[in-house]
Amino acid sequence: MNVLVADADEESRLELSSLIKEFFSEKGEPVTIFEVGTGSQAQMTISLNDVDMIFIDVRLPHKDGLSILRDLRADDIDTTVVFVSSMSVQSIIERAKELDIDDYICKPFSDVTIKEKLAKLSAQTG
Repeated sequence: MNVLVADADEESRLELSSLIKEFFSEKGEPVTIFEVGTGSQAQMTISLNDVDMIFIDVRLPHKDGLSILRDLRADDIDTTVVFVSSMSVQSIIERAKELDIDDYICKPFSDVTIKEKLAKLSAQTG
């Protein structure tokens, strides 16, 4: 499983990456985490790697999460995408749903929330 974690906030990025590693480790599944802090880095990582799941902040420097999601879907890439953001603005969530987002997590998030989302998404993709 290759997972991209794109978040400008380093603390959130590291915490989320750690929870993802722990989740897949407990399941005995190998996981590679790509951690980036900007939209342009996220886009580059996606173009160079076979990414199975993306956790991405809505607001990123250089290119926002909605634009990246829009580009993925325009290219018929159906990678699992989860927005992770401190913004719970309904209009953003609705636009993301129109672009076929898989889930949305509000910050601050709990360990339980992340593991529940991962279990649900793993079942859908597995």
